[in-house]
Amino acid sequence: MFTQVSLVTEKRTAVLTIPRSALLPGSEPAVMAVVDGQLKRVPVQIGSRGGDQIEVTAGLKEGDQVALDALDLREGDRVAVASRA
Repeated sequence: MFTQVSLVTEKRTAVLTIPRSALLPGSEPAVMAVVDGQLKRVPVQIGSRGGDQIEVTAGLKEGDQVALDALDLREGDRVAVASRA
């Protein structure tokens, strides 16, 4: 017999989160942020992880844009931000 249980130990509001796919691989958490149409590697501090979302406690602010699945992208690459559907 197998059971899977999810417990909510704390519910937080007004926190900054990013999709898990925005985190770059490596030992130090970082993302590729879009700054003036170019990518910039930005170190971040992360907090809680829940599902596909990760809390960012330092390094980004509300409204910052980050690249998702940026494994093949390099700092300085020029990018265009896709509009939301």
